Amino acid sequence: EPFASLSDLLDTYYKDKAERDRVKQQASELIRRVENELQKNRHKLKKQEKELLATDNAEEFRQKGELLTTFLHQVPNDQDQVVLDNYYTNQPITIALDKALTPSQNAQRYFKRYQKLKEAVKYLTELIEETKATILYLESVETVLNQAGLEEIAEIR
Repeated sequence: EPFASLSDLLDTYYKDKAERDRVKQQASELIRRVENELQKNRHKLKKQEKELLATDNAEEFRQKGELLTTFLHQVPNDQDQVVLDNYYTNQPITIALDKALTPSQNAQRYFKRYQKLKEAVKYLTELIEETKATILYLESVETVLNQAGLEEIAEIR
């Protein structure tokens, strides 16, 4: 729109600038909170993904339990390890044992570790999906805050 005078133009400009500054000031607190939450959730996601990667050796525990069970008669008591033929790889494998446990109990210990890791995979996968959804939500809130007017800021608060 054309302005009647330079004074009208400057009045409009500074009025708009004052409005933008008020919005920016009110939004900055919310943006800071959202950014903090985003940072926490991104860190949490990395940690969860790292924990999920640590469960990759679950199958190894199952195999060790099965090998101990299969060759139970070859596993001596009171040993801290045993070398068995690994029929999965056709290579010998050294399996750590707990001397305080019987060979059968050692096999069960490996199966329990396998089960625990298998359950962790399911649990962590769900947590990762929830965290990703939270991050997407927070990113959308951040975008809205960066583009918001006074009315929107009041609604968000």
